[in-house]
Amino acid sequence: MNKLSTRDKFLKHFFGITGTLDEYKRNEANRIGTNAFMGLYAYLLISTFLAFVFINIYPELTLWVLLAVNLLMVIYGVGLYIMGAARKTLLTENEAETKDIPQIKQQNRRQGIRQMVFFAVGFHILQAFASGHDFLSHLQDPVHIGIAAVSGVFFGLTMTAIANSRIKEVGQD
Repeated sequence: MNKLSTRDKFLKHFFGITGTLDEYKRNEANRIGTNAFMGLYAYLLISTFLAFVFINIYPELTLWVLLAVNLLMVIYGVGLYIMGAARKTLLTENEAETKDIPQIKQQNRRQGIRQMVFFAVGFHILQAFASGHDFLSHLQDPVHIGIAAVSGVFFGLTMTAIANSRIKEVGQD
């Protein structure tokens, strides 16, 4: 059995590739990544030029706008492009035989529970940092704990549903 390199593990996780990482999937992931990089590179050139133009007139506003738009571009622009392109090229499909589908769905549920817990804890800690109030009192507040728990459950259920929707049933030959 081939041991995956750290790069291959990251590639599979980042693109949502399940199963083996064959040559087709690797080439498609590399192509999608290259396209995303070229778009992001062009965006960075333009946004940096515009920041230099406006920095002397509105220094603080320019900084905040640049940071906010960069964050939105990375999350929504590049992220949505990569997700859509990976789905279009069938990188994210998980082909499984009919008899293996219950086992895969069980794995998806376990992974969804892990994601639920990590998201809820991370969300709660980030809220405590961002609240501007006393960190420990925020961590112990039942209302905020409940909000984080509900958010985590919603996130875990969504991720489980997405993973289950990627399962493609193939017949036994």
